[in-house]
Amino acid sequence: MRRARRALTAVWSILTVAGVTVAGGMASASAGAAGAAAPLGGRLLGVSCTSATACMAVGSAGGPNFNADLLADRWNGATWSVVPVPKPPHAKSGDLASISCTAPTACMAVGNYQTKRVFKPLAERWNGTTWSLVPMPQGGFAPDLFGVSCATNSCAAVGCYIDVDRCHHSVAYEWNGTAWRLQPATAGIELDAVSCTAPSACMAVGNRNNGTLTERWIGQKWFVARSPNPPKNGTLIALAGVSCLATGCEAVGSYTTNRNRVVTLALRWNGHAWSIQKSPNPPGPVSQVFGVSCSASSACTAVGSYYDNNTGQKVTTALRWNGTAWAVQAPANPHTKPFVSVMLSGVSCPAAASCTTVGNNVFGSQGASRALAEGWNGIGWAIEPTPAPAH
Repeated sequence: MRRARRALTAVWSILTVAGVTVAGGMASASAGAAGAAAPLGGRLLGVSCTSATACMAVGSAGGPNFNADLLADRWNGATWSVVPVPKPPHAKSGDLASISCTAPTACMAVGNYQTKRVFKPLAERWNGTTWSLVPMPQGGFAPDLFGVSCATNSCAAVGCYIDVDRCHHSVAYEWNGTAWRLQPATAGIELDAVSCTAPSACMAVGNRNNGTLTERWIGQKWFVARSPNPPKNGTLIALAGVSCLATGCEAVGSYTTNRNRVVTLALRWNGHAWSIQKSPNPPGPVSQVFGVSCSASSACTAVGSYYDNNTGQKVTTALRWNGTAWAVQAPANPHTKPFVSVMLSGVSCPAAASCTTVGNNVFGSQGASRALAEGWNGIGWAIEPTPAPAH
């Protein structure tokens, strides 16, 4: 599942060691890969909102190999609607993993597409009316892009170089308002997310050799910003999301404890150094967060999924930061049956009382996948129906 590949591997490893059978542990990947007779509504991986009534979400529309077509859904404050996205010439499959909008009429989305078993980086630009392909240099090995963030007329995109379907080194790109440029080699295995507050101020997060990886962009090059790892012999440590304001950043991810539990991980950047924050977990052997968004230093939301001991299913979860502590929230879960798993992959909060999160719901005996969107109004989460794209 690309962006969640390492996380899913961690879940499967832990459940195998612990001897736990999880309905949603690997079903979301295997069912999609095998195809489904039921109509697919795809999956949404990233979302960006400039207000409570203006959001754009991206992902893949599903198909026999689960990521055959590009998908973009637009929110107008009342309903979601599918927006056509052009595919690159000769593309056999592809998906958009992340999006960043500086205005309702200005968005950049990045991802990956495949042609004749060759993976290539993908960028698409929204002008308020249509999506259009943006040329992107490839460099050496095939780059796969997981995160993008824009500020004014510039953007940064991050990911990794793929070799035999595995990340082996992180990669970064810069958009100067006219063209994408490949940046000098960065550290670590992969960068999964990036957040920019200005053209010369970005923070990217990921993992390196079983440890957290954070890097800063100051307008000339990327520099590694030293970041701590969880104590007590944690393994499979990775940061999956980051959100920055002028006052600092919040980064989230997960790791495996020495008791074979997958738990959430949260780090805080105060402008000078990173520190680990205490982050809660719903009850169960696996809890993961993949995306985070902050509208203020005292208002951040992180989203993901966890294994529910009571139902034996993978269901939604969210964490809320109030400036002092993180607390667990309970987003809604779809009622489609037979139920398999639900994952929240991205979130965007334009205000403290306004957040939108996206992901996918895998259901049915053949594992059909449907795009999922939910809205936060400051009091609770509610599902916002998403349309099924044409196939």
